[in-house]
Amino acid sequence: MDVASVSIFISYRRSDTDSAVLFYSWLQERFGPAQVFWDREDIPPGARWADVLKHRLRQSTALVALIGPDWLTMADEAGRRRLNDPQDWVRREIATALELKLLVVQVLMGGAKMLITGVAVTASTKHAKPWDGTWCASSRTRAGQATPARFGPASRR
Repeated sequence: MDVASVSIFISYRRSDTDSAVLFYSWLQERFGPAQVFWDREDIPPGARWADVLKHRLRQSTALVALIGPDWLTMADEAGRRRLNDPQDWVRREIATALELKLLVVQVLMGGAKMLITGVAVTASTKHAKPWDGTWCASSRTRAGQATPARFGPASRR
């Protein structure tokens, strides 16, 4: 596949923002800034967040699900698991990507052990190598190579 034809949508929990920053930078360097969408950086001020998310997801060829250690167990204010809520944005992003038959790539971070499961999901996703946050792209490296890096603990969503 031609790199110029790839359009990547990053799905993540706010608790994984620190890792998402590095992964976003790495994807931009590898595929080009115009090919990678991350809500935190790519939604202009005043735009309707939900509308932009839906539009950009429909334009994507792949969704990268960044899965941190709290991704599966993250709870709402009432203590209910967020993934069980049909209105949870992470759930909606992944469900929409699967409905659109996009490539869904799972990236495990911070020691996360869980993968998205289920017959329909498993058949439609690519399992990525676990990523412990010890590498990111650097413009000083040859294309496609990774460089060691360290960063602090993730913020909370």
